[in-house]
Amino acid sequence: MGRPSTVLTEEKLDEIEDMVGANPQLSIRKGSIQAGISRSRYHSAMQKLHLKPYHPILIVDLNEDDFDRRSQFCEIWLEKFNNDPGLIGHILWSDECKFNRNGTVNRHNCTYWCAENPRVKFNVPHTEEAVMVWCGMSSNGLVGPYFFNETVSGLTYR
Repeated sequence: MGRPSTVLTEEKLDEIEDMVGANPQLSIRKGSIQAGISRSRYHSAMQKLHLKPYHPILIVDLNEDDFDRRSQFCEIWLEKFNNDPGLIGHILWSDECKFNRNGTVNRHNCTYWCAENPRVKFNVPHTEEAVMVWCGMSSNGLVGPYFFNETVSGLTYR
């Protein structure tokens, strides 16, 4: 097959523009293969065509009382820190990541190449099949990772 062409002719730019018009989600890797040029040359073509990568926005519905509960949580913990400045050394910092099993879009892996932001949005269900991975760290070291196949609640964490 040989080395991909590195020359960006007007015909090649038109071809790439048609490809992106037909499939704005075409990745740099797949687009360069389809166009028969290097990835860096394909990326240069996207810039010459004034196309930029955009990621969709995920929308998760919030309940009416979510904002009040967040404010209350912050106020309680600010008071706790004021009463015990050494409390931070006894906190377990944690994070989790949800891996969906139903094919829901991960917006970080989804790019739309357009001249203007298409403002693509996905409604994301609050409940869906997923595997949750949790890990924590404290002044004593790391905890986990732990894998959950069910909805994670306070009882599940314990």
